[in-house]
Amino acid sequence: MWIVAGLGNPGGKYELTRHNVGFLFIDRLCNLYKVRLNSHKSFMYQKVKINEDELILLKPMTYMNRSGIAIKEACEYFHIPTERVIVIHDDMDMEIGKIRVRKKGSSGGH
Repeated sequence: MWIVAGLGNPGGKYELTRHNVGFLFIDRLCNLYKVRLNSHKSFMYQKVKINEDELILLKPMTYMNRSGIAIKEACEYFHIPTERVIVIHDDMDMEIGKIRVRKKGSSGGH
C-alpha cells in the first residue's frame, strides 16, 4: 500500500493556483477512478486499486506549510512507512509543465 499525497491549501482562494497542483492531481485521480474523498482529522483520503497496487489518495487539510503533520498522521493511521509515500507538489524553481521525480529532498519550507 502507498500514500499519494497531493499538497495544496484548502479553500477557494487557492483552488486553481499553481500552489495547489497536488490537490488538482488528487482530484484528477478521484475523477478518473470515480471516487470521492473521505474526511479524517487533518486530511481527506480515499483508497483506490490501480493494477495490483492499493493507493491512498490524500489531501492534507493543514495548509501547505504544515502538510507534514497531516501526512505523518496518515502514515500512522494507515500503518504505512514514510518510504511508501509519494508527494505531489509545485516547485517555484521549476518551469511550469516540468516534472521531477526524486527519492530524497528537503522540506522546501513545508
